Amino acid sequence: LLKSKKFLVQHVETVRSSDEIKDILQSVM
Repeated sequence: LLKSKKFLVQHVETVRSSDEIKDILQSVM
């Protein structure tokens, strides 16, 4: 359970960072 929770947190952080990258790209274009 702890392992899966850790994985979930990593996934959420990755998605969040990718969203920020999208925002940056949109603002640049």
